[in-house]
Amino acid sequence: AGGSRKPETRRWKANSRERTRMHCLNAALDRLRLLMPVDPCLYQSGSMHQKLSKIETLRMAINYISALQRSLSYNTALDLMTFWKLLTRGLSQHTAQLVAASLRLYAFNKWPPISTPTTVLPLTPQESVVDPPDRRQTWVSRWRQSL
Repeated sequence: AGGSRKPETRRWKANSRERTRMHCLNAALDRLRLLMPVDPCLYQSGSMHQKLSKIETLRMAINYISALQRSLSYNTALDLMTFWKLLTRGLSQHTAQLVAASLRLYAFNKWPPISTPTTVLPLTPQESVVDPPDRRQTWVSRWRQSL
């Protein structure tokens, strides 16, 4: 009788470990989503919250790092269109539209009226680990100073 319970116990423990692993992975992806320069409010769909998929999150993170590296390599700010193209490379059309809407939201809705946006400055490594609302404010401030 004791031998028949052992495989069940092992399976239960393995399932528990897998659930824990997936919770940790999902929490890390949620944190990564918050570090992307996209307003999470744009992912609201009615009363349901639609997150970027895991693969879209990873692709956007890779693209964001690539855009920051490019900006640092040339020691210059990226124009908004170039930043958008780099950020959305390989992403779905829907996600690319959300990113475009987010960049327009930053440029035209959240700030006082300004001239057409021209550049986006990358975050410093220290700024990228701040909570998103503070990070966005820093990003906004640096972007406006570049105009």
